[in-house]
Amino acid sequence: MAGSIQRLGANNRQDSEARRRADQAEDTGQAEDEVMTKNESGSKVTVACKLPHGLVLRLFKMEEHKEPIVGVVNQAKQYGPTYTVKGWYDTARRAFGSEMPIPSQLGGYALTHNIPRDFWEKWLEQNKDSDLVKNKLIFASSRADEIEGLRADNKGQKSGLEPIDPKSPPRDVRRVTQMIPDDAA
Repeated sequence: MAGSIQRLGANNRQDSEARRRADQAEDTGQAEDEVMTKNESGSKVTVACKLPHGLVLRLFKMEEHKEPIVGVVNQAKQYGPTYTVKGWYDTARRAFGSEMPIPSQLGGYALTHNIPRDFWEKWLEQNKDSDLVKNKLIFASSRADEIEGLRADNKGQKSGLEPIDPKSPPRDVRRVTQMIPDDAA
């Protein structure tokens, strides 16, 4: 009896989820399979990001749009939820405060957990030609050991947004000393 009640409850939740997706698809003009929610995916991935500021992941589809002089043009229209991936600066700032080390000492990647796998796969497909993906500045896996392995393999990868280490600045950066007049202090 308890098993049949559980199945009945699960069926009702699935039916209400299907109705909600159909209503949302009708409201937004999307196909039902394009409507995604944060709770829809059964499997999750952890996303590793080497950008200091993180990244907002969004999905887009191309739609024809009429412009007065130009005519018909393709325009990207966002659909589905958005997910904010943490950057290493945010993670390190909370952990170290003003004594923050340079990112290479941290491995350089911040982790964001519980991103739905189907969302990630669609985002990855839409952004497969991006330098972020090609250069492994952002990647994901559902296995912790794979994430750690990829972080270790790509530890030396540079995003170009790393802070300058004041103890050993690049050759083309020179030190400037500024003298402050006594009366200004």
